[in-house]
Amino acid sequence: RGTYRSLAAAAIQGMELSAGDTFLPGSSLSHIGGSLFGLSTLAAGGRLVIARDSTAPEILPLLQRYRPTVLF
Repeated sequence: RGTYRSLAAAAIQGMELSAGDTFLPGSSLSHIGGSLFGLSTLAAGGRLVIARDSTAPEILPLLQRYRPTVLF
């Protein structure tokens, strides 16, 4: 528990995440990067946008609508 909390705190600080950020992961949330950065964005007060799949017809409208500031 403390280790993941430390990782999230480091991600928030290192990526300078804030409440104004929107994160759109390009990987599954089962991947450590997707889950760590996604949860870190939420912990910083930001917004997490989750695509149903990684196809262009799914991703492009999300990029246009939510204008993510963080991508992974």
